[in-house]
Amino acid sequence: MSTIRVLYKLRCRPGDLPELQKAWRAVVQAHARAGHQTLESVLLVNAPDPDDAASVKAPEWIVATAISRWQSRQAWESQRTDEVDENAYARFRELCTVDEKIVFEELDLLVGGLPVAPGEP
Repeated sequence: MSTIRVLYKLRCRPGDLPELQKAWRAVVQAHARAGHQTLESVLLVNAPDPDDAASVKAPEWIVATAISRWQSRQAWESQRTDEVDENAYARFRELCTVDEKIVFEELDLLVGGLPVAPGEP
């Protein structure tokens, strides 16, 4: 079974971003506490160019990207359940919509320019 990464495109209001980060963290930590086979997760937002005048204006929506890494697609499919922390998932869904979800299979992983054995962080 191959390690996968799941990319989620999230949309939220700018003022909700700090709370979204807390809710996302609560969901990720709930999976870790439950011993699920999630390896790591990252939450990203656009880094606007400070020299771009258009980026100074506050947007109506913020698009964030969450990427989770799982030991296998089977683990992700069987363990992605709201039951791990229903309150955290409910709060997360109050704050954002998931506009897109893409599952990627890892073909290769280099850390510091060196290959890492499959399944290792």
